[in-house]
Amino acid sequence: MKKIIITLSLLTFVLVYLSKSKDEKIVLDTNKKKSSLDITTNREVLKTILKKSTKQFTNQGWKQAVTTAPDDNLVNLSPNFDEKLLANQISSNIFSENDLEHLYQIVLTSKEYKTKFLAIEAIGEMEGIKRDKLLIELFQQSKDKLKKDILRHFRPTENNQAAKFIINNILLNVDEHKFHSDALDLLASNQVFFADNDIKLINKLPVHLKKILNTKISSVKSALLN
Repeated sequence: MKKIIITLSLLTFVLVYLSKSKDEKIVLDTNKKKSSLDITTNREVLKTILKKSTKQFTNQGWKQAVTTAPDDNLVNLSPNFDEKLLANQISSNIFSENDLEHLYQIVLTSKEYKTKFLAIEAIGEMEGIKRDKLLIELFQQSKDKLKKDILRHFRPTENNQAAKFIINNILLNVDEHKFHSDALDLLASNQVFFADNDIKLINKLPVHLKKILNTKISSVKSALLN
């Protein structure tokens, strides 16, 4: 009798457990279906909103533009790229030091003066020792017309490489006499606008160039007062 009671108890426990497990499974299945339904519903809602927005923009006269990705050669300022497009790219962007080498190569290899000029302007707007070094190299490798464009971007301060180059390689170089006046204008402006700009190398200039420099400094100061 005792065995029968134990057996019945075990059977009852198993039946209750199985019944409970089944109920839990039903709940889980229901939740899963509900979750799946919610995702589907959300997608449909988003599609409807997007469709209405697109229709609204279309009604207002907007059109979807189909564009292609820009050519890597153009973005990377490849000197071999079409000059007209390259010139537009240079004139419509601001560049970083990472672009200096590309702009430098464009000045050297471009066949169009406009492209060269824009590349020089882009280099000139930057700062730093690397920029000054490349401007010096470009000056040495360029013809007279470009040399004038390059020279005005030099920033001679104290005894930096720009100041050294202007004095040693231009003002003390008889062969570069065509640029003496431009170089002295640059020095005069820097001496006035940067009062503490102590370029000791100026002492190396011959007397007649020092006189011209002092005259130019006085002219700049007078122009500022007036």
